[in-house]
Amino acid sequence: MDMRSLPNLPSQRFAPAFLGSAMRSDSQPNPDGSTAPDNGAGAEKRAQRRWRRLQHLLPRLAQQLTPPTFDACCRNLHRGPHPVLAPICSRLGHSPVRHREMARQLAASMMDAREHVVTIQKSAAEPWVTQAAKTFDLPLVRWDASQLAAPEQLGSLPPNIAFHKIAQHRDEWIIAVADRVDVLHLRRGGKVEQAVLRRLEVDPFGVRVGMDDPKAAERVLEAGALGRFLPRSSANTSDAPLPRRDPSSPSVSPVQSSLEHDAWLVHCTRRCDGPWPGQSWSQYRDEMLLGTDEAASRETLDSLRRIVRMRRLIAGATTSKSEHRVVCLSAVPLPELLRRRTFRSHVSRWDYEPFGIAIRRSAASKIGLRPVVYGPVSVRDGLPADERFLYQAEGRDQDWTAEKEWRSLGDVDLDSLDVDDVCVFVPSEADARVIAEVNHRGWPICHAERWLQTSAQ
Repeated sequence: MDMRSLPNLPSQRFAPAFLGSAMRSDSQPNPDGSTAPDNGAGAEKRAQRRWRRLQHLLPRLAQQLTPPTFDACCRNLHRGPHPVLAPICSRLGHSPVRHREMARQLAASMMDAREHVVTIQKSAAEPWVTQAAKTFDLPLVRWDASQLAAPEQLGSLPPNIAFHKIAQHRDEWIIAVADRVDVLHLRRGGKVEQAVLRRLEVDPFGVRVGMDDPKAAERVLEAGALGRFLPRSSANTSDAPLPRRDPSSPSVSPVQSSLEHDAWLVHCTRRCDGPWPGQSWSQYRDEMLLGTDEAASRETLDSLRRIVRMRRLIAGATTSKSEHRVVCLSAVPLPELLRRRTFRSHVSRWDYEPFGIAIRRSAASKIGLRPVVYGPVSVRDGLPADERFLYQAEGRDQDWTAEKEWRSLGDVDLDSLDVDDVCVFVPSEADARVIAEVNHRGWPICHAERWLQTSAQ
């Protein structure tokens, strides 16, 4: 990232990640050379600064305390007098790219942490910090609402202190109490930014901000925070792709024509905002923390590429009662399905995309795929227990029967099918070349571009 593109930001506020927490640290090594905190002047200095920050960020709460009682509270919360690090962030949304950018910053914080790590329940960073502390084997102090709402758990405190208010101001609380704050992702004008700016008004030390979005970080940098740059990772290219069938091969044409008929079942892929099908949130967060930037590539083509590489459709959808994980396909011919497609604004995507897998219906039947049973709830109740995964309500606002859905209970092993019984479809020649790199089985790759043109007319 070119620092010249960041006008009016003081250059001394920037440093590469490898300098770590040694930058502008206010905790000195002990006489024995260890980084463990002492209980003397260093602890007293930290207590004074915490108190000053609390007065500025949460003045009403500070009015009910004294410096000694607040220090006792912090020692109980921190499980000792040691300094603590709070990785924080604004709300992340669903974007894997944003998750990866934040996770890179979090991993850097974990690797150079000399303090105990703290997080607070229901904050945006809490599930990520909890997972990172486990992954990097760091001590974690996790504050929860019940702990903060019960002053008797925090030591010798005056009665009637409104600690329950902390749950309503969790961002201000953790930013005031933590000795060091690492801002992993910042939304300009948000609550986290405002709280960080207020902290910097009375204590210009101990705040670092990730520089993945320099514009969002601009105001806290100007207020005294230290910017942290991280080098971009590169994907592992050691596995050279094997030679593949040319995706423009004439042998594709007959299959492409047959997709216009109902002899095939169609599974359209879509982008994945979050864990892949079959991937837990813990595994997803670890992949974002430890993987390369390629881990955030989860667009529709990436989803299809993963399916072709794994040679498997992983059951990710759930039935209406969430009792079964299934793979869903449609018996509607692909051209008609694409002509029907509608953009769903509430999820910012099309209901059907021109990327996916088609399975010959006769072959699908042999490996256990079956058509859905539509009807009222009474129809579901009348099905045997091992067939209820096939039930689908007809729909009120939308006629679900038009999808002509088929289902598999559990994954579909595409490797178990003959090569000619599977077809991959993509919208363009460029997409076909991407899929051909991982198409080890040599499945035919068909272009759906002309059907998209028909749907646009």
